[in-house]
Amino acid sequence: MLKIMQKNSWNEVQEKEMGKIYMLSSNARKSVKWLNNIEQEKIQFFCGKPLD
Repeated sequence: MLKIMQKNSWNEVQEKEMGKIYMLSSNARKSVKWLNNIEQEKIQFFCGKPLD
């Protein structure tokens, strides 16, 4: 149970950081190619706009 809670907390922090990094990076659309689909969906959620 503790492991699950720790994992969820870490994922939330990671997602928040990804959102910040994406918002701060003017070249994010160019550098997003290395991300997998799940990560792209997370970024779409933070930014409210689709990725090319």
